Amino acid sequence: MKNLISSILAFFLLGILFLFSGCKVYNFTGSSISPDIKTIAISNFTNDAGQGPPRMAQNFTEKLKDYYASNTNLRIVKSNADLYLEGAIVSYLLSPLAPTGAETASQNRLTINVKYKYENTKDTTQTVSQTASQYADFPQNVSFSSVENDKIEEIFEKLLLDIFQKTTANW
Repeated sequence: MKNLISSILAFFLLGILFLFSGCKVYNFTGSSISPDIKTIAISNFTNDAGQGPPRMAQNFTEKLKDYYASNTNLRIVKSNADLYLEGAIVSYLLSPLAPTGAETASQNRLTINVKYKYENTKDTTQTVSQTASQYADFPQNVSFSSVENDKIEEIFEKLLLDIFQKTTANW
């Protein structure tokens, strides 16, 4: 019995050692940023969609900066950074879903697309340029103006997580 417990303990410790022996630093946010990366510059995102609330792009930029500051040890700088992130809101679309027999929709969907470019100056193979798309649904009988801000916040949370994972989680 003592031999079995010793074997299980040794196997467990070996597994933990193997888990933490990788080249990169992993943490509970899912990011794997190299220890030599210290700074990130996040440019102001623009609203190229031409729709949505007036300060939507500014709010998204600030939320992005807060997200990286909260979930990494990176220092946010304006220039001369190890990492660069820039982009634009390229689509803001309200569309009907789930048509009913009366030729109306029982649900509506707000979709926001963000095109972004992430550049790692220390490892150019990690440069990413793509579009992230997220949406939020709401009932047709609810006015859009009464839920617009909440739905934008919901979509932003999803977009932030999506962009963060695609730029920092190099598993």
